[in-house]
Amino acid sequence: MTDRLRSAERLRAGERDVHISAFVDSITYGAGQTGASQPKWRNSWPGRLSRILNGRLGLPAGTGIVVPWNTLDIRPDDDPRLRREGDVRQLAGPGPSDLPRAGVVGRGTWRVEAKGSVVFAPIAPSTEFTIYVHGIRPVAPRVEVDGAPVELAREPLLAGPEGVEVIAWTTRGGGQELSLRPGSAEPLDLWGLEGRTGGVRVSTFARDGIGTELLAYDPDDLSGGLPLHADAARADLAIMLLGANDRRVEAAAFVERTRTAIDRVRSVGGEVLLIHPAQFDYADPLIGYPTIDERASDLARLSEVEGIPLLHLGREWDDHAEAARRGWFADGVHPSDAGLEVIARDVARYLVG
Repeated sequence: MTDRLRSAERLRAGERDVHISAFVDSITYGAGQTGASQPKWRNSWPGRLSRILNGRLGLPAGTGIVVPWNTLDIRPDDDPRLRREGDVRQLAGPGPSDLPRAGVVGRGTWRVEAKGSVVFAPIAPSTEFTIYVHGIRPVAPRVEVDGAPVELAREPLLAGPEGVEVIAWTTRGGGQELSLRPGSAEPLDLWGLEGRTGGVRVSTFARDGIGTELLAYDPDDLSGGLPLHADAARADLAIMLLGANDRRVEAAAFVERTRTAIDRVRSVGGEVLLIHPAQFDYADPLIGYPTIDERASDLARLSEVEGIPLLHLGREWDDHAEAARRGWFADGVHPSDAGLEVIARDVARYLVG
């Protein structure tokens, strides 16, 4: 069904300017203590997919949009490319000054105060950097690349009520390391950073413990999940491996959230690829009770009704014992490095052959 995906055709033709986003939970993030080895950004399946796709172009992998999730509070080695200094805190408070629905997105936004700064140092030199912020009429940050001040190009991405905006600031030129601080006495709410290399962009919008609540959509709340991770990100292809953290979610809610995400990606010109979830070990106490089959059935129905391809990774993933025997699982839920490599290669094979 890849002939339905314009993005796959472009990738097979060798085009470089393709943006892929990956959703939504620990299977995609790389899990916590188990799952992918450190750093998560490199060893998750999206990180591996980025290296595969850019490797066939002879290019180093760019970063995609990197979200400063609060997992870095307890496991900074998940993504050591990001470093904060001074007065920088996670934006996850309950009050209106800290966003109406900060429970999900507040865990993926750093508030940089006047005496704080953020350093972003990708492994490969970037041709340019992009800084993604949201807030009330945000002022351009002060930015240095490799220790020298740089000019910024401003791109408005979204505008909401009461002056709230989502803005991308892109450096004129690149380098090895970017540092930023607020451009005024007002704090800067930072929800993403990106270093581009001229190749395929793969952005990971996934985090431990999050399910399809990240896909809840309120078009008037520009701090919400989909306004940022779909509307503002503007990916050509959103790959959605869903269901692992929705075992206790009613089918109607799961389907509604997923369909909303599909609609939002399509509204900005993107396409969607759904991935059939892998079978868990139901003897594992993490599982609770076996409803992942219901989520798989929901995705199959959505695929048929919405005309969206659904990638089944292979029958080996339907039998947890068989997948575990092959070394593809780190525990009863999360794929190991070997399993994540299999997922990345299967997705790449589906997209480019």
